[in-house]
Amino acid sequence: MSLSVRFEKCSIEDCRELAIVVDGLALEDASTLTVVMARVDCEDTEFAASWGSEVHPQDPTRIAAPDNLELATGLYGLADLHVTAAGQLDEREQTSRHLSEADYGLQLVEIRSQGTPESSEETLRQRFEDIMRAREEEFAAGLGLDAGTPGAREYMVVVFVKDCLLTRTMRLGRYEVQPLGGLAAGDEVDVVQEYLRTFTADVIPDPMARDVAESKRSNHPCFVARFPLVRATSNGDAAAKADAEARVLGSVLSLHRLAYPTPFAAFVKDLANNKCQVWILGRGYGGNLVGGGISGEYPKAIRANVAKAKASERVRLYLGLYREALLEAEPGAQYFRLWSLLEVMATHDVRSGEPLLDWAGQPRTSAKGNALAIRGAEQRAFEYLRRVIAGASVDFNYRSELDQHTWDQLASIWYRHRNCMAHQGGCMPDDPAHCRVSDGTCRACRAARDEMVKKHGSSGVDAYRRALRDTVQYCLAHELA
Repeated sequence: MSLSVRFEKCSIEDCRELAIVVDGLALEDASTLTVVMARVDCEDTEFAASWGSEVHPQDPTRIAAPDNLELATGLYGLADLHVTAAGQLDEREQTSRHLSEADYGLQLVEIRSQGTPESSEETLRQRFEDIMRAREEEFAAGLGLDAGTPGAREYMVVVFVKDCLLTRTMRLGRYEVQPLGGLAAGDEVDVVQEYLRTFTADVIPDPMARDVAESKRSNHPCFVARFPLVRATSNGDAAAKADAEARVLGSVLSLHRLAYPTPFAAFVKDLANNKCQVWILGRGYGGNLVGGGISGEYPKAIRANVAKAKASERVRLYLGLYREALLEAEPGAQYFRLWSLLEVMATHDVRSGEPLLDWAGQPRTSAKGNALAIRGAEQRAFEYLRRVIAGASVDFNYRSELDQHTWDQLASIWYRHRNCMAHQGGCMPDDPAHCRVSDGTCRACRAARDEMVKKHGSSGVDAYRRALRDTVQYCLAHELA
């Protein structure tokens, strides 16, 4: 007798019994039959429930879901059946069969609200086909520029991401992710070998070097994000669009996978002429290019700073936060990180309720002539800057580049960037609901942005952010002194 698997009823009211009928299992002994069900919706087919029941060599076999099984209303499919010989507790000795849709065909069931009409098998199958078609249409729709945009070309892009372990392929709307093997440490080992050969009489044997490099694959698991269609004006633009999408995905996966995914390469293929190109992603070196003592290569100062850092957990926290801020590639997030560090340092030295002073150290007063006190993060940070910088002889060379260069103006602009990032998710200069003309801090921040666009175009250069970076660097050096 051939295998037959079906839901006893294809449309079931919520809280009514769900059962599966199996014919033709051809069991020789008592066995455990495990049923796995999946929910089918417009986004994905996901595991919904599983249960097991002992069955015997009899025909037919009816397996009812447990009474406490709760399934939300919607469309479900039979994902798998597992048949395991009863009594085999040791998994290594278990004899099992795995049955899938290929063995018994597509089996669908509807869980519906009480009082709603039931659907036929044909209706459920049509709903399933509509869902599958909608998924494919979304996947094929592509991202980037609108179809028909002048100058737009169509590309396929694969972004390679490291330091996140995925175990399954997932379709995520207009692209999909696939697990990939880990990243070996070949480059790192090569640098070690080069140093040893150049400066010492030692060397790592080649077999050991290969073993060390390969052993690190599990430490750097990878996956790919495949974009079947990206519309862009160039292959570089296509790589940038896919990279931006992959970085947002990486931020989400850091929450779901407790990992820190980082895109490191992109493969781009022009779908019109099949020309291909590989891009290495990520930020390049952005630190000092000039050497010598004047540029930070000063052993006496470095030794003193190391000693101070070892002696103070607070200083080590500051240094770690500054390092993370320099690593931040997104401009708005870097504003947030830099200001947060400035605020942390200020909180340690400045207390709310202390006299509110101007940059020259004179008390600020209300319209009635009453002395004002420090309230809030911006005023606390301003007072900290005043104490650290006002009496310093250092000349901040960016001052001549900025239209708004007083410390009151700078602190206000920086804090506005921080607040927009924290409360709105980023700078929204063209949205009057967020960048309010009635708010003086918004007007000043918008003027600073317009100034940078006028001076530097779309290059992304922001001298106000660089000013914040250099100011925080100076304050951190002060904490290390």
